[in-house]
Amino acid sequence: MALQVVYKLEIQKRLDLFRQAWNNHRIRLANNLTPTQIWTEGVLTNSERESTALNNIFGDDPYSQENLEAGLARHGIQLTQLQANTEELEQARIVSQPLNNLIEAAESRVSELEVEVSGPSDSFAAMEADVSGMKKELATLKDRCENLEVRSRPCNVRITGVKEGREHGKHPSWFVADMLKEALNLEKPPTIDRAHRSLRSNPTQDNIPPRAFVMKCHYFSEKESLLKKAIEMKSVTTADGNHIRILPDFTQTVSKQRAAFTEVRGLLWGCEGVRYSLRYPATLSITTTDGQEASFKDPKLAKEFVLKRVMHEAS
Repeated sequence: MALQVVYKLEIQKRLDLFRQAWNNHRIRLANNLTPTQIWTEGVLTNSERESTALNNIFGDDPYSQENLEAGLARHGIQLTQLQANTEELEQARIVSQPLNNLIEAAESRVSELEVEVSGPSDSFAAMEADVSGMKKELATLKDRCENLEVRSRPCNVRITGVKEGREHGKHPSWFVADMLKEALNLEKPPTIDRAHRSLRSNPTQDNIPPRAFVMKCHYFSEKESLLKKAIEMKSVTTADGNHIRILPDFTQTVSKQRAAFTEVRGLLWGCEGVRYSLRYPATLSITTTDGQEASFKDPKLAKEFVLKRVMHEAS
């Protein structure tokens, strides 16, 4: 009894190891298949045959007619009723098939339309990129044209206030040179390459200001001295009694940029102790009473600064 208790488990363990080794070793005469593989192949091959051994393994066929009817009956369902419903569903599928075909055709057409629409969208995107590039090139060309125009006017001076017809019968360059000599009290007339009225129609009404004279000095230094002399005199009057202004000849773009600061300069005119200047091309420089300096290229920002910082502190 003691030997059985001691060695029974050990004997069973060794038998299980032998069984596992035997069931999984390859048999040369059976195409190197193991006993387990041979048994599984035989079961699968004979699964459709009526066999007590197979029934013991798999049990009765759960999909047989009798088992299906019995299982459905437990839930109050008749197999014939299911078959009838299946036939109705099949008929409904047949009837709905044309509609399904139409839906598939519509989906196909929608896909085609999406492809057709995406083509112009891509073209529009490419056109937008081209237009953007053209705008940049146009801006660059405008800047270059402006630069060329500015460089062509370094010695130009613009004179306003000369009444129409004063120069009749005289060469414009000689007339302007003699007029400046008398108005600015110069020792000799300035050397002028050419002079002419501005290129706009001759005013026919008295309330329209006369056209300005545009002249080109032969020497840049002489042009600078004329402007400086006019600033020192503050008020320049010709021999004919015309009050004239002698100004730099800026381009139209620069003139508009500088004119945008007119309102701000008017506000600064009444502020005591505040110095300001409009540097070329259009940068307003302001020095407050406490020595703070500020420069503005935007008239709106300059106006805000004057109202909040300069005039508010002065009040």
